[in-house]
Amino acid sequence: LHFDVAVVALRRRLGTAGMGKSKKGRKKAAQPTPGRRPWQPSPALQQLRAFLLACNPEDVSLDALVGARDEVLAAEEVETAWRSPPSRFGPAAERWERFRRFVADMPGCAARKLLLGPLEGDAAGSKGAGVTAVEDIDEDETFVVVPEEMMLSHRVGPASRTPFAAFLRRHPFFRAFESGALALILLHELGRALAGLSVPEDAEHNGEAEGASRVASAEALGALYPYIAVLPESYTIPLFWTAAELHRLKGTAAFEKSRRGLLAALRHYVETVRILSTEADDNIPDAEWRRFANPERLSLRLFLWAFAAVLTRQNKIPAAGGDDLALVLIPVWDLCNHAAGRMTTGFDPASRSLQAAAMRRFSAGEEVEMCYGERGNVDLLMYSGFAAASNPYDQVEFDVLHHYALMRNGEDPLLPMRQMVVEKLGQGLGLGPGGKLGTMLLRGSGEIGWPFPIRSEAVSPVLGAAVVLYVLSANREGLAQWLRALQALRSEVSDDSEKTRDVVMIEGIQQALLNRESQEAEAALATCLGVFAVADGNLSAGIGGTDEQEEVSQHVRIAQSFVDETRRVLRKGKEVLIEHLKPSA
Repeated sequence: LHFDVAVVALRRRLGTAGMGKSKKGRKKAAQPTPGRRPWQPSPALQQLRAFLLACNPEDVSLDALVGARDEVLAAEEVETAWRSPPSRFGPAAERWERFRRFVADMPGCAARKLLLGPLEGDAAGSKGAGVTAVEDIDEDETFVVVPEEMMLSHRVGPASRTPFAAFLRRHPFFRAFESGALALILLHELGRALAGLSVPEDAEHNGEAEGASRVASAEALGALYPYIAVLPESYTIPLFWTAAELHRLKGTAAFEKSRRGLLAALRHYVETVRILSTEADDNIPDAEWRRFANPERLSLRLFLWAFAAVLTRQNKIPAAGGDDLALVLIPVWDLCNHAAGRMTTGFDPASRSLQAAAMRRFSAGEEVEMCYGERGNVDLLMYSGFAAASNPYDQVEFDVLHHYALMRNGEDPLLPMRQMVVEKLGQGLGLGPGGKLGTMLLRGSGEIGWPFPIRSEAVSPVLGAAVVLYVLSANREGLAQWLRALQALRSEVSDDSEKTRDVVMIEGIQQALLNRESQEAEAALATCLGVFAVADGNLSAGIGGTDEQEEVSQHVRIAQSFVDETRRVLRKGKEVLIEHLKPSA
């Protein structure tokens, strides 16, 4: 979400650029340019803007952000009842049939063995639309080809040739916030299609979704409107969750990422409306752009819908004639759901087309899936709205010292001394910048890695965690022994030593672990079980209770699957550490 860039840019745009500067360095408030309308946001938008200016980005609560979002949405609902953009183009069956014809007629597009649309047997609607094989597809067989001219973007394809796209490419805010630019070009093309079909602008609340029966030229509709018409009507990413649903993610990295993501989205929305209201008229030669991307009608709900469409579908392709990458939406290909496997998609610069091969053999009638890459469940949840079961690429950062402090709850008088010993041991092992001994990256595959750079690959994160657990289990004399051992190891390292400093330290610490008494190993093992129990308890604290008569929302089911997978990864990491700490070792 380019959060850090957005904070800097928005503080400037929202009137706080002079904060902390001398009077000499401050710029005068911008005066309206002749012919340019001053910005007059709605009361709800004014309130949201004031809230964002007043809050501290680092500590504003998730509940406060959800409340600010919901207040704006409630005010919009009073003005106009919401109807999702795709539904304005007629019944779903007609929209999908139109899209299939669009794919079949597109030069350079190949999807002959595929049925595109809602998946049969998905009664719960958890997957939505997808791709089904109508003939057998062999492993490594190319099953879809999507030409660049079929893609939706402000950088490539038919939509990129509009004056509005040129404005987005020039503007510094949208160059930094490229996902926002892609969302706006999507809304621009949506507006063009609705205008070309003569669907009333208020069709979302008067029920006049007559688009399916209208006849209009392709130029008036925009080349890609059949694709827009089959985009999902709603999304399951945390951007739309209630506060109660989001609190089910407490104790996981997704909770904080959801907070920062919602804050960034709200800030981006306010700045987007301000730019379109005050700068676009003087910078876009085609006055028609307001019919398609009217800032007065850019509600927060509509912006979040388009933003979610982009977050869940955006991909990058090589831009023609340059070394950079263009952010695009790719019809057909983006209908494929995720499964663990190998990535088999590439871009052919000669034909300017995306080509995807089957990662395994698919039989006729089977859903054709692809691998989204080596992505953990936090990324999948934030940008795709689901958590993958038994995800080998899932990862959980685990800090042994942090969870020990939570477990003791201020009742360990030796904690400062333990922290000092752990810090000195980390320095001795040569951890990289930001390195903290005892912090591990637990992976869904059962492997354990470092979440930060290290100086020597020979330093095992399991070894580091084991050392920390011994330190946390030691009494005062035991801690003093660790300090004396560390000093002795340092004295062994000399300029003419055949062994490097890292090797001496690693071998010495490994030997120190082997020399531990069995009762010390048992104490370290008990501490290990305790810190993982704290982590599991933190996950349980976010779940809360559900009324038996209350229907469990799809968001709650997704949150529960995410937490279950987090538990699985923690359990695997605990098992590895227990094996390492057994007295017999």
